[in-house]
Amino acid sequence: MRWCDKGGEILFQSEMEQIKARLEAEGRIQVNDLLRRILEDDRKDPGKAFMKIGERYYNGEHDILQTDFRRTTIYEDDASGNPVGRAFVNENNSNYHNVHNFHRQHVDQKVAYISGRPPSVTVEGAQEDESLKRFEHLITAVTSDEAFADMLQDLETGASNKGVEWLHLYYDPLGVLRYTIVPAEACIPIYDTAYQKELLGMIRRYELTETDSHGKKRSVLHLEWWTKRDVTHFTENKPGEFLLLQSVPHWFGVIKIDGRIVRREPNGWGRVPFIPLYNNSRAQSDLLQNKGLID
Repeated sequence: MRWCDKGGEILFQSEMEQIKARLEAEGRIQVNDLLRRILEDDRKDPGKAFMKIGERYYNGEHDILQTDFRRTTIYEDDASGNPVGRAFVNENNSNYHNVHNFHRQHVDQKVAYISGRPPSVTVEGAQEDESLKRFEHLITAVTSDEAFADMLQDLETGASNKGVEWLHLYYDPLGVLRYTIVPAEACIPIYDTAYQKELLGMIRRYELTETDSHGKKRSVLHLEWWTKRDVTHFTENKPGEFLLLQSVPHWFGVIKIDGRIVRREPNGWGRVPFIPLYNNSRAQSDLLQNKGLID
């Protein structure tokens, strides 16, 4: 499922400006309707449902495990001669499930073949340009790290199971560039109308366990609406009602004089900081072709 800015449903004046203008001029009603509609479409998306199935099969949780082979239906004729079915349990039948996780074996072999060794990076023109050569060294220092290699394998595994997986870039509080995998099932990408190729926004959804003043715990839905310049945070106050928490830039640049912070400047990437890894041209899970054989 891809959300696009079309037909007055999502019209980006400049990404989040319209959302903020609606909040100020008309309150939360239209924004709540918009978010409810996006989330409802996401819940109904069959592609998202199959992502969870791909993860289950990778973990060996096959559908056949839910079948009880001791149970069957017996048909007998009633007084009028019409067949009537009734449930029957034969305790003498075997209910042993011997699952062969062919899907995981396939995915692990594929990932090992692609990323068994750390990737090598070359920048075109680096041999003639010293600045490009330094840039190549900086990239290689990141990609040759063991943590990057582990992340890459996890990213490929997720894409193989779900059809796509997303990598998110950010700066931590100390100003260090970081990256992390955001599960595809938690992402709702928003693309341009014309070709649905340019990523205009990303809604990330997740739940946090919060404790109220009475010590009662509850799961609260949080949303992050990422654009090319900033991110706006929402929380679900009650079903279908979302509160705007804050809107902040991607990061702040800190200006120091004599070790003292004198100014914090808002900065943005100039693009939505989420990078998709598609499993194939159709973003389909590897399980799609094999599930019938496995079952």
